[in-house]
Amino acid sequence: MKKKLALAIVLAITPSLGFSQTAWTDGGADGIWTNVSNWTGGVPTTTSSVFFDGGSFPDPDPITHVIVVNDGTPTTIGSLTVNATTPYLFSFVSGGSDTLRVNGGLTNLSANSVSIQLEYTFGSNTVNGPFSFASIVNTGTQNVSVTDAVSFTNNLFLTLTNNSTYGRYGLNAGASLGLAGAVVKIDPSSTYTGVSGDVFQLFNTSAGSWSGVSNSTLDVSSLPALSGGLTWNTSAFTTNGSLSVVPEPTTWLLLSAGLTAIAVFRRRQQS
Repeated sequence: MKKKLALAIVLAITPSLGFSQTAWTDGGADGIWTNVSNWTGGVPTTTSSVFFDGGSFPDPDPITHVIVVNDGTPTTIGSLTVNATTPYLFSFVSGGSDTLRVNGGLTNLSANSVSIQLEYTFGSNTVNGPFSFASIVNTGTQNVSVTDAVSFTNNLFLTLTNNSTYGRYGLNAGASLGLAGAVVKIDPSSTYTGVSGDVFQLFNTSAGSWSGVSNSTLDVSSLPALSGGLTWNTSAFTTNGSLSVVPEPTTWLLLSAGLTAIAVFRRRQQS
C-alpha cells in the first residue's frame, strides 16, 4: 500500500511537470484510440498523461476492455496510468502495423494485469504494476526498473553500447519477471565490439524472481561480433541473467604457452 500511495502522489503532481491530462471514457463506444469522443482531453499526444479507469464507463461489462491503437504510425505518449479503482481488464491491441511508445512512467495501480499486444518501446526506466507484453518489446539502452509482476512472451530487444550503457531489467523487492515463450535478442543497431572482462547484467533478479528462462531464451546468434580475439561467455545467463566478455580459447592457449615459455627461459637463466 505504501508503494502504491507513493506512486499516486507522483501522479498527482504530474500536471506541474507540463503534461496535459486525458482520460479514456469510451464515449464513442467503439474502443478506438484515435476517436476523440473516447477521451476527456482529446486523443493523446507526446506530452499527454493518459489515464484509464472505470469510473465514467456506463457499465463494467465486458470486463476485458480492448483498446485498438489504429493511427497507422508509431504512437508516442507522455505517460500511461491505470487507476486502482478500475473494474476492467485493459488490453491494448494494434489496428494494423501500429506501435506504442511511452516516454514517461508505465504504471498499473490496479490488481489486474494490463495486456499490451502491440509492439512496444520503452521511453522511460520504470514499469510499475502487473503488465504482460505479448508482442515485440524494444528496450533500447534503458535501465528498466520493474515493480510487481511483468511478463514477456515475444521478442525482447536490448541494445548494447558499452558496459555501462545497455538495455537491462532490474527487479525491485517482491517483483517477478516471466520470460516463458520470450526470446531475448540484442538489437542489430548495437555498436559494442568488446572489452575483455566486461559484464552485462541484462536481468538483475537479486531482489525479485524470474521464471520461464531456458537455454533457448537468449538468442546467441544476435550477440554483436567481438574483435581482438574476444568471445561471449553466456554460461551464467540462465542462472543470474548476465553475459561476460572473455578471450577466445585459442587466445588463452597462446597466452598460456607464452607465459610457460617465459617461465622456462627464466629458470634456465637462473641455473
